[in-house]
Amino acid sequence: LLCFQFLLCAVPVGIPIQTPKILIIHSYNPEYKWTENQYQGIMETLETLGREYFVYTEYLDWKRFPNEQHLELMRKIFEEKYPQEHIDLILATDDRAAQFAMEHRKELFSDAPIIFSGVKNGKTSSLIKLEKVRISSRLSSCSSLPQPRA
Repeated sequence: LLCFQFLLCAVPVGIPIQTPKILIIHSYNPEYKWTENQYQGIMETLETLGREYFVYTEYLDWKRFPNEQHLELMRKIFEEKYPQEHIDLILATDDRAAQFAMEHRKELFSDAPIIFSGVKNGKTSSLIKLEKVRISSRLSSCSSLPQPRA
């Protein structure tokens, strides 16, 4: 989880700091223990940074609604919810959230860098070649990611 510290603390001197906006997208719903544990770990790490940030949390609920129509509905919801928000960082948990974030980051999420965990699907792995995308099985060292906007 060191990449959070790099991304959210490394701001050039003399530039006013704006509060970073972090979007967490989970593949599943919050009732899954795996999803709950990932969320709890992310939030505990963010709390250690000693600075302000805004966190938006979304659940694709892919286990209950595993179809493209549902994902299109979610895309429309994101489009309505975040039209003016500049997202500085996307954290995606598991394959479907990572795929969704990569497919829509330019149109919906300010082309923000993506950090994802829990990925094991070959389709997701093939999408990693995009710019500003890093994979981390433990959300650990990601020092080559860009800084949030200041």
